[in-house]
Amino acid sequence: CFFFLMIRRPPRSTQSRSSAASDVYKRQGNHFSMYSKRLSAEERSRILKQEFAQLPSDKWNQLTSEDLFSYFDMKLDHAYDRSVGHQIWDRMNKSEEGVSTVDEFIRVYIEAEDVLKTKIENADRYLTDYHRQRKEALTKLEDIRRTEVLNPYGVMEGSTLTVTDIECHNLRNGEYTQGFQPIARFECEGQHAETSAFPYNTDPTWS
Repeated sequence: CFFFLMIRRPPRSTQSRSSAASDVYKRQGNHFSMYSKRLSAEERSRILKQEFAQLPSDKWNQLTSEDLFSYFDMKLDHAYDRSVGHQIWDRMNKSEEGVSTVDEFIRVYIEAEDVLKTKIENADRYLTDYHRQRKEALTKLEDIRRTEVLNPYGVMEGSTLTVTDIECHNLRNGEYTQGFQPIARFECEGQHAETSAFPYNTDPTWS
């Protein structure tokens, strides 16, 4: 049956109890999303209750972990993965005697389904947005490649070089102090420029 196909695979290790129940279902493939999107919580609850039709009626409200796991063994016709079962069981509310109910199991199961459904939808939105941004970036890059012309230095022709906040420290003024006027000169592709002079200043700053 479909329900027991969904819970038969073991989960990846989990980081916290809050995510454990949803992690049980992370590796169930496309069946999960089709199942959740097609049916309401009430419909899923009704179907899940039908899956427990063979469970003795006295166990429905006095369900132990071993009762639950043994029932899964029987339904699957092989030993049910206890690591998966314990993750589900740990999320269920239990009495002081450590017993629970079938309804509580169904509640936890549906809750985990809904959490996983939300995670899948969020991941789909993220991937869609990522691919859109990547496509836009590639389109812009291709446009630049078609229109830009580089000079021998690998700089795009027509671009502007901006130099700001030039400063020097502890300049040596040589043997003479008179006439000491530091300046900064620039040369780029045959173009020349220089700053104003700072007379007698060994720590000039040009802006």
